[in-house]
Amino acid sequence: MKKLFVLFLLLYSTLSIGEWIKFGQTIESNLYYEKSSISKENGNNKIWILKNYKTPFVFNNKMILSTKEFHEFDCVEKQSKVLSIVDFSGQMGVKKILSSFDPPDNFSLVRQGSSGYSILQIVCNY
Repeated sequence: MKKLFVLFLLLYSTLSIGEWIKFGQTIESNLYYEKSSISKENGNNKIWILKNYKTPFVFNNKMILSTKEFHEFDCVEKQSKVLSIVDFSGQMGVKKILSSFDPPDNFSLVRQGSSGYSILQIVCNY
């Protein structure tokens, strides 16, 4: 059921007229969030995050140019977990889906000063 819900959210996010807003960068990628995807459920906030790779990322012989991740944040405890990860062959989460999976369902503390902390502040102050 969880996979079906996440697949629905991915399709909704991909087909909607959402706007990706840049909130940070790393050595490997530019980081974006989709404001229209922010939702609140059971006291936690959820959001889609996009990693747009500066150079192709090779995994299992596939050239990945972007990754969408569906995150859940516990704003009180300042924790997060990734609910779903989807890799794409094109920039900005377009073209062919190369792989998708649901990582282990564990919260981890968000470190102050990290890109995760930046998005936590955005999603929790929404």
